[in-house]
Amino acid sequence: MNRTENRKKLIVVLGMHRSGTSAITCGLQALGVSLGDHLMPPAGDNGKGFWEDIDIVALNSEMLAVLGCSWHALRSITDQDVEFLCAHGYISKSIQLLNEKTANAPVFGFKDPRTTKLLPFWKRVFEKSSFDVEYILASRNPLSVVESLGKRDHFSREKSYMLWLEYTMTALCAVGSGRALPVDYDRLISFPEEELERVSDWLGLLLIREEVERYCRDFLEKSLRHTHFDAEHVYADEAAMPLVKEVYAFLLDLQAGKIRLEDGMMSGLFHEWKGRLDRMQPLLKLIDRQEIRISSAHEKIESFERKGQIVSRAVGKIRGLGRRTEFFIRAHFPSVS
Repeated sequence: MNRTENRKKLIVVLGMHRSGTSAITCGLQALGVSLGDHLMPPAGDNGKGFWEDIDIVALNSEMLAVLGCSWHALRSITDQDVEFLCAHGYISKSIQLLNEKTANAPVFGFKDPRTTKLLPFWKRVFEKSSFDVEYILASRNPLSVVESLGKRDHFSREKSYMLWLEYTMTALCAVGSGRALPVDYDRLISFPEEELERVSDWLGLLLIREEVERYCRDFLEKSLRHTHFDAEHVYADEAAMPLVKEVYAFLLDLQAGKIRLEDGMMSGLFHEWKGRLDRMQPLLKLIDRQEIRISSAHEKIESFERKGQIVSRAVGKIRGLGRRTEFFIRAHFPSVS
């Protein structure tokens, strides 16, 4: 018997924020994949749900915090970061959490874009665990991601492109020549049954037809896609650095089946791209530090403004009290006035 037949299957959806990870993860339920019973409730710009396990999100957020990092930091997670997390017990903590989540589920899936940011660490977890891990790489035109982040978080176009690149490169380099299925968000919205069939074939899981119908009826709506751009829009955008355009062109070829991650040339290509990204790290760290300083300054200004408003209201009350006191004196003690 194959060794993996006795191992539980763990499906990890990778991808940048606003790349369609929620839509893809929700669709996994049509393949009988359990997402657990402790999901983050719908809110704000994700009215259909985030489909993120609250405990996994909390763990990822905690690890980023102890590293002095955040989901929107431009710098990459380093080998030193991974060793720090390992030395502080996060390997066993992560394995324990996954064991709890999969206790009653032969096939469990999860997504949290922070997992992609922290994938160099999570790969260590998966290597030390007893799961058969499969990756799905959520992909979306980076200009759509840029527009969405600009609307939600007010990020500059340059920062959003850089975040897309960092997350995408982290996923590609961590997966390497292993198994990962790219799923394009725009194609999923346009051809959901076809894309779910593709995921089903790749994972070796049967589609549950009534669940597919429910997914298409209750979750997927064309209105979920607020923007739709062609590749040429990205190539023509001066805010997108050349490496963004190269990586996106690669993803398009990957989705079209023109190339495969298993191809021998991939490791050399990823190494070259990673080298270019690594050379940017000192500058990216500087930008992160400056953003923290600016954010802190804004918080102080807002605090002063709030205090100023409180003082202003207090002065107004005192002046009002003074006027009422003067009126009382004049009314009751006319000789004094």
